Amino acid sequence: MLKGEMLTVSEVVARYPLTRWAIYQAIKSDPVFPFINIGPVKNYRINEPKLKIWLLRSQGRASSNVLIPSALELLERRK
Repeated sequence: MLKGEMLTVSEVVARYPLTRWAIYQAIKSDPVFPFINIGPVKNYRINEPKLKIWLLRSQGRASSNVLIPSALELLERRK
């Protein structure tokens, strides 16, 4: 895997319209969220190509127990 493909939570927040809270909620509650934990103290890395796919698939997918906005909603908020 190329080094540029794995991002920290901070890098994801800087590049995508996601909050830290939304990322950590996805890590806790979404079994298909593309992350790995590389340390004992929540040292998460997110696979960027798979994150892009996850964002596209999560559009319109809503669950009553998961409060993660869709990618489309996040993009609309930035306008």
